[in-house]
Amino acid sequence: MEISVTFLSDLQSYRIEKPYELYLPTEPSVARTNCQFTEHDKITIRDIRYEDTSKFDLNTSSFKFVKHSSSKLPTSSLFNNAENANFKLVPYLEETAALVKSQLGASHVVCFDWRYRRNSTRVKRPHVYDEPTTERNATLSPAHIAHIDESRAEGFRKLSVYLGRDELETFDLQNWRIVLINVWRPLVPVVENAPLAFCDQRTVEFNSLLDCDKVHVDHVTEGIYLLHDTEQKWYWMSRQTSSDPVLFSSWDSTTEPGGIASFGIVKAEAYIHCVHHMISASRAALGPIRNNNTIPAQIQHLTRNPATIPHGLEEAEGAPQRESIEVRSIAIIRKT
Repeated sequence: MEISVTFLSDLQSYRIEKPYELYLPTEPSVARTNCQFTEHDKITIRDIRYEDTSKFDLNTSSFKFVKHSSSKLPTSSLFNNAENANFKLVPYLEETAALVKSQLGASHVVCFDWRYRRNSTRVKRPHVYDEPTTERNATLSPAHIAHIDESRAEGFRKLSVYLGRDELETFDLQNWRIVLINVWRPLVPVVENAPLAFCDQRTVEFNSLLDCDKVHVDHVTEGIYLLHDTEQKWYWMSRQTSSDPVLFSSWDSTTEPGGIASFGIVKAEAYIHCVHHMISASRAALGPIRNNNTIPAQIQHLTRNPATIPHGLEEAEGAPQRESIEVRSIAIIRKT
């Protein structure tokens, strides 16, 4: 199967000027971004159901599909009110933290973000940089761009935000590995449109990754955009169910700067002519959930990153809208 994916254009200007995006009001003379993108066609994507799954795990490819039936799975009606969802989601977040703990052999797991997404057939032009909004149910525009959520520097920044001072001192990187890990699970019986796709990190060259500043009114984050390379290999799972969650890392402390593993997985949401509805927990409402059997369970919203959307995996006619929940955690693993 072939898809189209949009990548950051390989411009000479990026050798002297860092890519940036402004998600805030600006003067007409100020460019909202210097990022330019190119859509590449005929990119082969492989169905993981027909691959040797033993070759794909969090230490090699940086993603892993697992069999896990949730007993705490929320229904879409829960997300009609984001504030109520904050509290009612706690059992699912605790269950997900336990899944992360078992899959990675982690001693300590901190859930710091959750996101509910629903795609629709409303279309918005890609690469539009919206000004901030307080609308909880605001539609996110599709960003048809291959990306990684966190740069190496951004990963360290998130640790400083979501781990306490005592935790940062206890879990020193000489003795502990720290991974930013996402668990993505469908909420529909079978995903028939908008499946999540991944680029195997082993096929990504370091010089294909460019840091990008994302400037908001009250904070700046740093993500990574990907340049196209014919050696890159993409994967997805056909007919994924809620019992087929996927775990993927977005950042790993174990690799030295310049190593691909330190940057995590390049991902894409593979659907055509769709946009997201996303509800997330309020920043001020709660604090992070911790799975170490001592700290009460709470949750906090981080920041919004645009999803990547390659074209080519057409949605089935009459298929239900894809709904999913994604939980982001910090997993802390003792080095052996």
